[in-house]
Amino acid sequence: MVKPINMPQIGQDIEAGVIVEWRVKENDVIAKNDTVAIVESDKATFEVETFEAGTVLKLLYNEGDEAKVFSPIAYVGQRGEKWNEAFATVSHTSETTKTKVRGAASVVSEDKQVEGGKIFVAPLARKLAQKHGIDLSLIKGSGPNGRILKQDVLALASGGSAQSENKPDTAAKNNGLRSDVTGVLSEDQEIPFSKMRKKIAERLTHSKQNIPHFYLTIDVDMTDAMAWRKQNGGNSTVKMTVNDIIIKAVATALSSYRKLNGHIEADKLIVRKNINIGVAVSVEEGLLVPVIPDADQKNIAEIAQISRQNTEGAQKGILKPQSVGTFTVSNLGMFAIQGFLPIINPPECAILGVGQITKQVMPLDDNCIAVREMMTLSLASDHRAVDGTYAAGFLGEIKKQLEGVLFQSGEGS
Repeated sequence: MVKPINMPQIGQDIEAGVIVEWRVKENDVIAKNDTVAIVESDKATFEVETFEAGTVLKLLYNEGDEAKVFSPIAYVGQRGEKWNEAFATVSHTSETTKTKVRGAASVVSEDKQVEGGKIFVAPLARKLAQKHGIDLSLIKGSGPNGRILKQDVLALASGGSAQSENKPDTAAKNNGLRSDVTGVLSEDQEIPFSKMRKKIAERLTHSKQNIPHFYLTIDVDMTDAMAWRKQNGGNSTVKMTVNDIIIKAVATALSSYRKLNGHIEADKLIVRKNINIGVAVSVEEGLLVPVIPDADQKNIAEIAQISRQNTEGAQKGILKPQSVGTFTVSNLGMFAIQGFLPIINPPECAILGVGQITKQVMPLDDNCIAVREMMTLSLASDHRAVDGTYAAGFLGEIKKQLEGVLFQSGEGS
């Protein structure tokens, strides 16, 4: 039976993706979960996997073309089956639109064509190469499949070589400044926003202007949680972090406070049945929020494994297609930040900010004090979805989970 391979939804606000690379050809035999394509959004690059085994019957787009999310980009079936337009259940981009898209994405395809084959370039690396006048064919990429990353371009730029004729001595003009703008500036430096930075600015401006945020904070005693982590960390195949424990506590609390596991659409709240926790990850040009699907149904070790894979993928610039996030956790504790007020990631209706764990002298009862490991949580909620008492109950449930209930119930193991 002929079945489509669809462009995945590679972000809640992403409507289309560019096909950067096909990993298969027509008539190739593929297995379930094989990677068939690499696609790129404004924020990151993603692998597209197939859920069907069989033979690739048709590739609907060329490399460099854009396709709408959820629309077919290829068809797979049994050898000998015939593909035709009747199988297309979602209309494809018109030829006029596709030509326009190719023009807009031409930097992707043109930069890839080199003598002897193709090279693949991360968006920020391409931008830096243009800035420094570097010929991409001179760089051996360190990313997956030889993909050229930011650090590869910077390594060559720092040597002061490979300047193109039409951009002489760009590095000298910038006084050897690194792209993160450190050191003393001799003049003002203009830094155009990347596509990712523009998207972040657009979404967060919309969030602050249109979502009535209110904030609640609570202090949590993490002493028992840290002791549990120390005792059980060695029994897991992957290192469990404090963030993994927090994600599990949040997911468990959301199962009792379902309204905060929802999306706002127009004049209604859509409560999502799946609890998919997004975790903010810092990357070269901003933030990505890879998702841990069905986090309430996973133990901490399973969450830790997925978190590690997500973080590594985000930092390399390649993620697998993501489930739609329903709640976000943003942790700045590793930067010695005690507390902060995060901005909601629309269309979600809440986000949790996590501060560092510090040792504090705390009273245990009227006659005893002790040094405890304390942490501050800050919850931003959408007042259209919930009121203060509901959000306070949710934050209190997270505190209860982290202060012992989670581990006593065996949910952590």
